[in-house]
Amino acid sequence: MKNGQITRRICAASAFALLGSASAWAASPPEYFFSRVGDAFGGGKPIFVARMRYENVDQSGLLNTQGDALTLRTVLGYETASINNFTGTLELEDIRAVTDNYDYNDGVNRRPTYPQILDRENTELNRAQIAYAGVPKNLLTVGRQRVILDNERFVGNVGWRQNEQTYDGVRLDNTYLPNTAFSYLYINRVNRFLGEDNPLGNFKGDIHLINLSYNVVLGGFNWGKATAYSYLLDMENAPALTTETYGGRFAGAHPITHSWKVLYGAEYASQTDYQSNPLNFSNDYYMGELGLTKDRLLGGSLTGTVNMEVLSAEKGVGFSTPLATGHKFAGWADVFTAATPGTGLEDREAMLVYTKKQILGIDVLRLTAAYHDFESDGGNIDYGDETNLMVTADVWKRVVLLAKYANYDAERFATDRKKIWFSAEIRY
Repeated sequence: MKNGQITRRICAASAFALLGSASAWAASPPEYFFSRVGDAFGGGKPIFVARMRYENVDQSGLLNTQGDALTLRTVLGYETASINNFTGTLELEDIRAVTDNYDYNDGVNRRPTYPQILDRENTELNRAQIAYAGVPKNLLTVGRQRVILDNERFVGNVGWRQNEQTYDGVRLDNTYLPNTAFSYLYINRVNRFLGEDNPLGNFKGDIHLINLSYNVVLGGFNWGKATAYSYLLDMENAPALTTETYGGRFAGAHPITHSWKVLYGAEYASQTDYQSNPLNFSNDYYMGELGLTKDRLLGGSLTGTVNMEVLSAEKGVGFSTPLATGHKFAGWADVFTAATPGTGLEDREAMLVYTKKQILGIDVLRLTAAYHDFESDGGNIDYGDETNLMVTADVWKRVVLLAKYANYDAERFATDRKKIWFSAEIRY
């Protein structure tokens, strides 16, 4: 079935569902209508998020090697209660520089001699969606919405940056079959984290995202989730990123004693040029992960993982993931976030995470340390290595405090850079 046929059938099904519910409403007396609307708003919940963050970047090779930004992200919104199986969400987002010292490059402010800190001042409609759950085991969502698929390696909301990435389109989620979840999304606009006035602040075009997952249950035990996906990105204002990607992943965990658990994961994807892309290439993505978790260790739990991730390149074009939450992968210094090098990327990572609850008045304390060794996929080039450290503390159930550090030591790719963050976030 062609992409256009899929889209038309999804839209037709959406229209019938909406019209059917609208007809039922029209047949109801006005007082009933206003009563139900009042219930929807009276029984809903407000949305409030405030995150103050300081970021410092020390990057060699620039005329001004130091960059500092103190920014505040504020989100205000409301989510209604269900009315005739409909819910609505409206959310506004504002990012402000707290000080007037713009000694950083936000991608627009014409300060290319400073390090990049991509938290551009911006005010926008972050989410505006209507969801319909009137068909059993189906959820239809229409409008500007948050999208996170799997571990965000291919599709995410870039929640690390102050300006969240959201998507304009239609989404259908189906859980009719046991242990199975199917999602189809048609997106015609991606509102990127860079800000509306950045030349690359949005992607426009025809984007089809298909994701099918199955929980593998054998012998009464859930061994993990197997996922197959197809991501077709036809972006009219970014033709070089117009690609089709097909892949699969499996990730899970298994207890080996009462306090030890083994973690495992593997993924493969194939990517080629698509539609209006003027280039001709075929690239691959590989990922393998193995880890152990120990509970009841010093009053908490310790998880250690080793991970190998490979993004290949052909004809100087690297495997691309333009919709991903890139900061989560290949080091927090974001050396490889914007694009995969033309000689590909191999990332060998080792990570330790210690978690302890209820300590010194803190609800949850997390300590994270990671080390990355970066090389090319072709040509045997030593790019460099990176050390990451992070402390987060959940306090009073609604406050998250964070301190974070990244140090990229360059060999034969990019330049040295160090990054430090301090943030405080409150959610309601």
